[in-house]
Amino acid sequence: MSSSAHSPETPTTGSPGKTPTKEFRRNKGAGYVYVITNRAWPGYCKVGRSSSVAARLRTYQTSSPHRDFVLHYHRWFPDACLAERRFRAASPGHRAHGEWFRIHPDDAANLLDRLANDLRRERVGGAPAQHVRHPAGDRA
Repeated sequence: MSSSAHSPETPTTGSPGKTPTKEFRRNKGAGYVYVITNRAWPGYCKVGRSSSVAARLRTYQTSSPHRDFVLHYHRWFPDACLAERRFRAASPGHRAHGEWFRIHPDDAANLLDRLANDLRRERVGGAPAQHVRHPAGDRA
């Protein structure tokens, strides 16, 4: 049975004539799960993962002429992909579309805190989870 998905160290050739390189999955491992809001969409927040929340926020700002996305909260996880999946599983009635949720950003942050504690209990000797709450209007 063959799969079109690459394993974490599967060489890929890219364009013809190029030297093969190793492709490493960027969506696995340590990183941040963030909560981003925008006053243009009250009642919604974007919950996703990134290795750099400041860079992620900048990408959202480029889509808004008002540069009005706000980083409400972010928390470091040893496995951000797992944490994001657990967040989605824990809030199925709140999911609007993709990474957008109909949930108050403080409730989303509190849920991430609870998930971090649950995941920490599941790990043996894991690194402590870190979190940062941002005052309203603070931007990364």
